[in-house]
Amino acid sequence: MTNIRRSFCLSAKGWAVLAVSLLLLAPALAQARAGTHSWAVSTWDTTRSSVVVTYAHGFILEGGSVNTAGYNANFTSTTGRLSAQFGLHYVGLHPDVIGAMHGIAGSAVAVYGIPIGTRFDNGMPRAAFTFFGGSVPTAVFNGKSNYITIPINLGFGIEVNPIKWLSITPWFEFAPSFNLDTAIYYDRFQSYFENIQDTEGVEVIYNPDGTVQNVELSPSLMDDVLNEAVDLEFSFALRMRGGLSLVANLGDKVDLIVNGAVAQLGEEFDAKPTMFIGGALAFAWDDAPESILPEERRLKNLSCSSVEKKFETCAAYQQLIEEIRKEERARLEEEMASGVEEVTPTPLPENVEGPPEPQTAPEGKPLSPTAVGVPAPVAPAAPAAPASPDAPASDAASSPVPAAPSLSEPLKK
Repeated sequence: MTNIRRSFCLSAKGWAVLAVSLLLLAPALAQARAGTHSWAVSTWDTTRSSVVVTYAHGFILEGGSVNTAGYNANFTSTTGRLSAQFGLHYVGLHPDVIGAMHGIAGSAVAVYGIPIGTRFDNGMPRAAFTFFGGSVPTAVFNGKSNYITIPINLGFGIEVNPIKWLSITPWFEFAPSFNLDTAIYYDRFQSYFENIQDTEGVEVIYNPDGTVQNVELSPSLMDDVLNEAVDLEFSFALRMRGGLSLVANLGDKVDLIVNGAVAQLGEEFDAKPTMFIGGALAFAWDDAPESILPEERRLKNLSCSSVEKKFETCAAYQQLIEEIRKEERARLEEEMASGVEEVTPTPLPENVEGPPEPQTAPEGKPLSPTAVGVPAPVAPAAPAAPASPDAPASDAASSPVPAAPSLSEPLKK
């Protein structure tokens, strides 16, 4: 048996081609299948954050099958309208023309719902128009054929909830896809090695009996072979899919989802479609935002202190406080106005003369205090002579002297 030993001293381009193709000497054509990505939207419910486990099986009408399985973590905004969905997916492709292919995909999609009409007591809208955008890059390989497809997923759905526990959502998606594929041209390999002994860069080592022991290829020859026979092909395709999603609400925390879809798969636009059927389980790990719940349910689990604090932040409460303050100010002003009485002078008796008219002093002379109605100071009385020790005490001396009235006590008339 011929033993071919290759001296892999390749250029950067040669190593890149080798890493993508994995098995260079196997004959294969471009096999990129745009549209093989997994589900872009894991759930149409934008009212709760959740984790979703999905599975789907597809029947390729051109021949073969495809399986997808995935895990999504979804985060809902405080408005209950926007859901950011991130997922990791497995893709198993089994076309009839080549062997089984396995791949992996990651998804990042934003789902925005516009509610129409009223909501149920769990926050779900009775109807909603929902649109989404994102990407689900997918890499598929099997050694002989390997490719990468990067779709830009855009679409919309119309969610209808006839009853609280049932949701029906028809949807449509179109995905412009950029594809990178490994194309290997087997006939070009044959042109290099039809006459291996005459090929420059090939050294054949024989055994003593004339059989071939080893064949060595030079690095320059390997670069030439890779550049000539293996290509990385870039292509663009627009693929569409549409389907129907049925959701049974098993409570505020669990949803059972059944999905069906028709998808375009492969390079040919007019190729037969692929039929998908699958299911999913969604587990809500957060409550619906309070802003979308009805008032009765929103206040049900709140304490009185929480309700009071919430009420104090309302504009209606601030307006009520301002009206109370205005009424209080008006009441105080009215009380102050009614409590002030006019002070009128008390008329004097007819036989009592009024206070003397002030007099003016002659020019250059001071005015006497009595002239302006001020009583003149009273001269102090002369001290009495000390009484004789032998004289009897008088009644005035024996009577106690009344104490001076205190300033803190009211004067008695």
